Amino acid sequence: MEEPGVIRVRHDCLKDVFCFSLPQLCPACGERLAGRRLREPPVSIPNPLCDGHKTPCCLLVAPADRNADRDFDGTSELHTGISNTSGVVYNYTERGVVRDQSGWRGCVSVPLVRPDSFHLLAQWDRYLEQFSRGPLWDPTWHSFAEDSHNCLTFCVEFINGVLAAEGPGRGPVSREAFARTRILPAVSRACRFAALCRHLRRRQFYVADRRPARTTSSSRIRTLRDEERDS
Repeated sequence: MEEPGVIRVRHDCLKDVFCFSLPQLCPACGERLAGRRLREPPVSIPNPLCDGHKTPCCLLVAPADRNADRDFDGTSELHTGISNTSGVVYNYTERGVVRDQSGWRGCVSVPLVRPDSFHLLAQWDRYLEQFSRGPLWDPTWHSFAEDSHNCLTFCVEFINGVLAAEGPGRGPVSREAFARTRILPAVSRACRFAALCRHLRRRQFYVADRRPARTTSSSRIRTLRDEERDS
């Protein structure tokens, strides 16, 4: 689902107000939200979700098809894939490798190639196609297994194959390490943003106490999941 733009307003009552559109009155203190009453101009909160078909050479994470609402709620089962330079998403399923040209609009992306890696970009599609045709991903030879031979296995093994092909001295990464360091932080941001949007659709505003400057806006809304459970 494509979320609308989220705005953060910092008011002189020392509250941060998150909303889809700028209200006339501060929902915390009732004062008008005129320019002189704002500590700084309203800012847009970046949407961490992207169109995977417009995000080449990335590992993509999306809610699995069997999740009815296709939302990042922190509990939904997730599916992963790798995009080629044209935005086709290669992903491993029980039917083998599927090459999707649609269906990956609201997903999290983890970049895998630097923009200046021209040699790798030129080889990326060939690497991905050859890897996808390997016997490991042919259901005739190997069966899909939820815990040990799944979509994430496909992605990480492809990354390790690229590392090996691009030169020595670059050791393989494990599924656990890659998930912990690259995937989990990105998915956590998406879950927090999705929780904020769900709250705003129900209640129009989310008001948070002002925190020290070093605290990010995403950390201010971590309590939203608790509020969702209580409501």
